[in-house]
Amino acid sequence: MSPARASEAAAVPRDEQDLAFGPPAGKTMSPSCIDISQTDVGPPTPEQLPLLTWTVDGEPIPYVEPQACDSQDGWTWLEHGIVVSLCGQPCELMKSMVGVTVEGRYGCPDGM
Repeated sequence: MSPARASEAAAVPRDEQDLAFGPPAGKTMSPSCIDISQTDVGPPTPEQLPLLTWTVDGEPIPYVEPQACDSQDGWTWLEHGIVVSLCGQPCELMKSMVGVTVEGRYGCPDGM
């Protein structure tokens, strides 16, 4: 996989969806921000929001509260349900884009 790209949703089991992401056409975003509304599968449903996970090079990164983003490693919502911002070390890795794979994964709520 190339940096900042995940598998196509069709190649993933039904209970999970990988995200392919990048800045929206015509917009400039910080390299540590990911607009998930621009993915092939679109933003998560309200039921999927608590099931969203992120990894950098296969290592899970935790959710942190927005006010903690300057002092902790992880990810947070810049715009809830739409734009994710990476914090601390994951942010620095994303900015470098040197041999780094960042993946987002939607979970599937029970019964879907």
